[in-house]
Amino acid sequence: MSKKEGKGSLEQKKPKKKKIIFGIILILLIIIGIFFFQGKWKEEKILVPKVIGLTSDKAYDKLTNLGLKVEVKETVNEEKEDMFGKVYSQSIYNKKVKKDTKITIKVYVSQEEIKMPDVVDMNKDEAREILMKLGFNVSLNKEETSDYEDDIVFKQDAANPKKIVRGSMIILTYAKKIEESTEDQEESKTTEEKQNNSQKENTNNNDSSWSSWVESFPSGVSNSTHKIETKTQYRSRTKEKTTSQTPLNGWTLVDQTSESTLGEYKTEFFEESKYNSMKNDSNYVISYAAQYKYRIKVTHCEKQENGHWYSIEYNPSSGCPSGYTNHTYTYDAYGSVPVGQTIIGSICPYTNFMPKDYVLSSTPLYQVSYREKITTTTYYYERWTEWGSWQDTKIESNSNSEVQTRTLYRYKEK
Repeated sequence: MSKKEGKGSLEQKKPKKKKIIFGIILILLIIIGIFFFQGKWKEEKILVPKVIGLTSDKAYDKLTNLGLKVEVKETVNEEKEDMFGKVYSQSIYNKKVKKDTKITIKVYVSQEEIKMPDVVDMNKDEAREILMKLGFNVSLNKEETSDYEDDIVFKQDAANPKKIVRGSMIILTYAKKIEESTEDQEESKTTEEKQNNSQKENTNNNDSSWSSWVESFPSGVSNSTHKIETKTQYRSRTKEKTTSQTPLNGWTLVDQTSESTLGEYKTEFFEESKYNSMKNDSNYVISYAAQYKYRIKVTHCEKQENGHWYSIEYNPSSGCPSGYTNHTYTYDAYGSVPVGQTIIGSICPYTNFMPKDYVLSSTPLYQVSYREKITTTTYYYERWTEWGSWQDTKIESNSNSEVQTRTLYRYKEK
């Protein structure tokens, strides 16, 4: 074979090699694409549970714990008192959705506005208990931060901040300290070792020639004649908080709230004066119009003959005929007839005829169905504890803690 022929064969092989490489790249791209889109298609979805009937806080926690976003809408409806604070509608349920999908839940609430106390800087459990006693639903939201102590509430939000009522949901965000990394732990350990070494050095230096620590120099001690050292000591006291339904002695009142609830339904008879006072008293809620109740007396003539009773009308002017005796019966009747008026045509329950003369009682009664308002006042108190003992370790103050300092001195002759 000539050189020319050999060169042509090499040129023919090069395009084939390029085609093979291109084909391999194309196949790899197709495989990568398949895996990519399969991952998208197989993205895990969340089955949204039905939370209708749950309180708003439990529904909120249940949905957010699944990775869903929740919007709470509150609806005022006084006729749904048994459903105050409970979910009656939700936008999606029993369907699979992607993470972070927004679910809207609707909750019935009262129109009775309640002053929401400030529970920031309080322990989460104490804060939650206070708000729940006032008729709120409370959800606790944990957030890592190094700015607050563990379990201290640093943020509170209402689902509907424009109108806070009985049944409203409040979200409390409380602190959870950020765990230290390995480097931070090593640094902390190093700092602690340095402090220990420093303390050891101080101990070694505490020879008997030094005086004890005092708050002021005795006469004759000065910088010119003595070597003087100082140190700062700290002591603290904390603020206690509590709530009560009755006034407390020894505590400072910082706030109070009142909540009115309706008692059980009662049906009773009252005289007119009492009924009128109830109508004008805001502590009573009358459910329907009261009716008169009269004590009615009917008199007629009767006799027994051959085992049968016979009755005739009683004539007040002439009395009963011979052989008859007069009998009087009383019973209760209802109506809006004025006292003392004669009623014609009402059937006496004890006879077969139509008596014409009823004597009504002088004091009509009112049958009233009502509920009584019960007002509960909650008092919010705080007080400072006794001061703790002095110590060398530095103490930081905050809204619930006060700190005092003092300077101590020791000396020895130069």
